[in-house]
Amino acid sequence: AFADSLDHLSVIRALEGWEESAGTESVRVGVVDTGIYFRHPDLAGQSWQNPDETRNGTDDDGNGYVDDVVGYDFVDRPNAIPEGEYEDRDPDPSPDSLGFFSGHGTAVAGIISAAAPDSEDGVVGVAPRTRLVALRAFGADGRGQTDDIAAAIVYGAQQGIDVLNLSFGRSRSAPLLKDAIEFAIRQGTVVVASAGNAGAIDDPHYPSDYPSVVSVLWLAEDGEGVPDFSRSQHGIGVDLGAPGSNVFTTQYPRQRLLDDEPVRQKDLYGPSDGSSFSAPQAAGAAALLRSVDPTLSPTAVQSILTGTAAPIGGAPWNHTTGAGRLDVARGLLRSYPAQTTLHAPAHNDGVQGTAPLPVVGTALHPSFKEYAVYYAEGTRNLDSRSDPWVRIAGPSETPAHRDTLATWDAASLDEGEYTLRLATTLTDGQTIEDRRRVVIDRTPPAAEVEFLGAGRVDGAWGILADLASDDTVQSDMEVQIRGETAVREGEFASSRQGLTWTDETGLGGEASVKVTLTNRSGLQTSVDTVLSVPADESNPSFFRREETSVPGGTLLPRSSDFDADGLPEIVLNQFAGRHGGLSDTLRAFEWTPSGFAPADTLLARLFPKDVGDTDRDGQKELLMQVNGATILLEQRSSDLLPKELVYADTSAVTSSQEGPSLHGARLTDLNANGTGEIVGNWKSGSARTEWRVLERQGNSFQRIERLDNPTAQDRSDTLRAAPNAATGDFDGDGLQDLLVGDRDGNWILYEATPSGEVEVAWTHETDRFAADKRFAVGDVTGDGRPEFVTHNTYSPSPPDGGAPEPPISFYHVWSATGDDAYKRIYRLPVAGERSRGALTTADFDDDDRDEIAIAHPPSLFVLGASGPSSIQVLYQDRADPAVRSRSLVATDFSGNECPSLLTATTGETLRRYTVDASGVGRPPPRWVRAVPTGPSGSRLEWRASGADSVRVYAGPPDAALDPVRTSTNSSVVIADSSRLQFALRAYVNGDSSAFSPERLVRPHDSATVADVQYPDPSTVRLRFTERIAPVPDAQGFELTGYGAPGSVLRSNDGRGLVLVGAR
Repeated sequence: AFADSLDHLSVIRALEGWEESAGTESVRVGVVDTGIYFRHPDLAGQSWQNPDETRNGTDDDGNGYVDDVVGYDFVDRPNAIPEGEYEDRDPDPSPDSLGFFSGHGTAVAGIISAAAPDSEDGVVGVAPRTRLVALRAFGADGRGQTDDIAAAIVYGAQQGIDVLNLSFGRSRSAPLLKDAIEFAIRQGTVVVASAGNAGAIDDPHYPSDYPSVVSVLWLAEDGEGVPDFSRSQHGIGVDLGAPGSNVFTTQYPRQRLLDDEPVRQKDLYGPSDGSSFSAPQAAGAAALLRSVDPTLSPTAVQSILTGTAAPIGGAPWNHTTGAGRLDVARGLLRSYPAQTTLHAPAHNDGVQGTAPLPVVGTALHPSFKEYAVYYAEGTRNLDSRSDPWVRIAGPSETPAHRDTLATWDAASLDEGEYTLRLATTLTDGQTIEDRRRVVIDRTPPAAEVEFLGAGRVDGAWGILADLASDDTVQSDMEVQIRGETAVREGEFASSRQGLTWTDETGLGGEASVKVTLTNRSGLQTSVDTVLSVPADESNPSFFRREETSVPGGTLLPRSSDFDADGLPEIVLNQFAGRHGGLSDTLRAFEWTPSGFAPADTLLARLFPKDVGDTDRDGQKELLMQVNGATILLEQRSSDLLPKELVYADTSAVTSSQEGPSLHGARLTDLNANGTGEIVGNWKSGSARTEWRVLERQGNSFQRIERLDNPTAQDRSDTLRAAPNAATGDFDGDGLQDLLVGDRDGNWILYEATPSGEVEVAWTHETDRFAADKRFAVGDVTGDGRPEFVTHNTYSPSPPDGGAPEPPISFYHVWSATGDDAYKRIYRLPVAGERSRGALTTADFDDDDRDEIAIAHPPSLFVLGASGPSSIQVLYQDRADPAVRSRSLVATDFSGNECPSLLTATTGETLRRYTVDASGVGRPPPRWVRAVPTGPSGSRLEWRASGADSVRVYAGPPDAALDPVRTSTNSSVVIADSSRLQFALRAYVNGDSSAFSPERLVRPHDSATVADVQYPDPSTVRLRFTERIAPVPDAQGFELTGYGAPGSVLRSNDGRGLVLVGAR
């Protein structure tokens, strides 16, 4: 039915290739992606069926994976914020409908091997008779973790999958991923990857840049070059190309399934763009080659694909498009082994160049004539530069296999990037090439500490490191604490390194920390320090939580009694769907003795920002804002919610949302003249230019102040969403202050002068990002003066083109030291991805000090002080669904003088936190560890300062817990071979605490090695009697002749490890 839409098959000559082979069922292609929708009619019969496994809850084939019948789901992101299928690996590799990117894998799979059951309907893939293996390693948000991706690749290799398609990538190399891919290739698996969509030329892109991977770029629909106005990434790392524009393929009907509606034919098909859809065409071609000759090695397949590619623009090989356009038919007709490969130095490798450098490579082909080796300075514009190449050796008429082709004397060359080139010329004049980026580097890397200190990591205290370098480096961090040593390795090779270590015991202590940076040529720089890691004193019983009946939404940051009946109301813009988002409905809910009740509704596609009374007439006003619109509504006597228009700036409400406009943030009275003001940020084009103060004058507002940002602008202050602001008299001088921030990570405090003007009083500049969204004000130290709380975070895409910053956010508490002078009295670093969050303060526990509530997805934190400089984490909740909220509301709803807290979550309703008065005074014991002692017992350790005794409760999972032991010590051993949940309760003078969080222990023997295999000379495969968690550090092993392995890969669902030789 869609034959006229499958132009890409004609461009790559797949139809002619089918005369030789359309594939065989024994050839399997693994799709490492977001999962495959095998209920699609064109994919239903295309899945691989594991012949040795059935769905019975048992690992029939003994590979460690239970019920892996059609593949496996490797996604294991327990800290993921979005709602969806992110936790626990399982045998269901189907897509997750809750995310917008869930259909990516289905589109890729259709290009490889779709086969319509009826020739009159559907689409067809490049290799329709081969079979697909679904290896889900990416969540529905389109993101994948390196360890999950590596696990999927290792699984594919150990299952003997013929081809792996990797339609994803990033600019940074991940050594773990590299080792997993190299392991797969050594096991005989062909690996194909997309070259990227960043629009960059010659920039690194992984995994496609790894030399043994077939790298496929995005070509135009006709295959005659890079498409105009595209984001196709091309250059030195590319092998060949295939069409990537409007590739018609199978689609995942996500929205229809989510809405539980019938799936229509038009929901199942559509075009896709990008190199993600070029790569599967080459993966399909590789599968056809394996169908014709199963003995072809990955290197042979790569060489055949590049050696038979169709030249683009008449050039047999060029720096932009590599070997040219994929030609399936020609490849199948010339399916004989050939190879042109540079083995050493490796692509993107570094060398010091102080001694002659052997260039090792292979130049083999049935039509071989000669080879030559060259180098060029730099990596860009090599086809347009006049004779950039310097010959090192050749031409040589002798074929070579893993031999020294040349000796490169680089001692006289300057430091920098060079392109190494091996060119094999065939008897028909055709040239096959391999090019490598090589970096000459004789200087140890610089190490600039952006942050190195204690912070929160995965719900506990730990150590966070953020280091910048002038070089591409790998990193490791050694932590010595309490007589133990732990080593953590950085995930990526990059000029910005982030590492974390978690103190899982909660004991804290003094830690010696050493962070080492190693550049590509092996030179190192280390940073040593001693840090104090706090003991974890957070109290899980500080709050009680309950899910309310109020639908989720973006809250007005404070409650108000709009109808003056003594009962507070909350206002929110109700979420538009399960993922949040703006709707056209504002709703008010009033607190009643039985809970929240609907009170009023307003049709407005706006976020509520503030409530006030600018004209002091007793009628409440509601400030709302979205994109290019700021609206102020006032109450009418007959309504609860304000509905009468007082002020509107909608000048930028256009399809492009461009044009100057006010982004209203607060209602205030800065000059204290009794007339209210709107404070907002002025947007011009896509950038913020200034803050403005608009004062009410009768029934209108007039601008009375324009406040410039005096801080340095290292990053463009582009407007992603409306900023927030805070007001108060922070230094106690009787003058109102306005606190704002910018996207560049800086804070500015303006103060109203006695003359009524507003001037800059204080600034603080940082090298962080997004300091404009989260503020709170409260008397945190109990000294009668307000402190203010600020937040800044990391930039995942620095505008200067630098490396992504490690995911660390910071919360800062500031206190006045004099007139217009402030110092930071506390800083809380938190590791993890940033998402919608908020701040507020309230005296939740009635101790005459305000606590700080922080919505930092997926957690809710509460910070509190016992003195002027002793702020600590009192509480952290990571309950599911995760906290995610643009604003928080702290209000005494019950009239007991103890505010409770409302927040949005990733669930469907708001959550309410109420202080547990008994829990505040009597915290439960804090776990140190709960571990098996062997097959017949468990050891429990805890901290319970001041307790007379601790009672241990136990029971099977999901069952009631019963008391089993009372102890006056800090540990017990429970002799029971059953899998049990444990909880603890402290007793003081006969009074009990709340229960501690539960811990699950499964008694078992220590893991021992059950099997050892040596699949190749540099790899060791270990099988254990038990799951290994976490993955041991590479330094814990020694390979004879290699030292410590380069990396340790998890396999067999945790029951196996693959030790890869030193890199």
